[in-house]
Amino acid sequence: MIKGSRLLLLAHAENLSVTGEEKFQKLLHANEGLSMAYQLKEQLKGIFQYQKQGWALLALDHWCALAQASNLSPFRRLAKGLMKQRERVCGFVKHRLTSGKIEGFNNLLPRIIHRACDIRHLDYLELKLRHGSVMRS
Repeated sequence: MIKGSRLLLLAHAENLSVTGEEKFQKLLHANEGLSMAYQLKEQLKGIFQYQKQGWALLALDHWCALAQASNLSPFRRLAKGLMKQRERVCGFVKHRLTSGKIEGFNNLLPRIIHRACDIRHLDYLELKLRHGSVMRS
């Protein structure tokens, strides 16, 4: 019953069709561990919807307590790691910034430099880097 249901579990509940919702509910009722994992996933996702960092920290503490109480070892391990970095995890709530664009640019640099192996002038390389960064943003 679980096999082939990965996309169903990853989809947002509001985007499911009527038949998809029925299949989804049957799947959650059939497997208690899967149901708990799905609920923990949704609750963790909800933490990042808070507007105040203090409330997010309290919600994260509560989530970590729930995850530690579950018998799901991946969630227990995740909760342990999140508690070590709780201030940083909830820093997104305060600043609403991620490192996605920086990481993307860092991945782009080696490719541009590799393609520019026969460039003889640093000014041209700088121009290519600027062009690549504009294209990614």
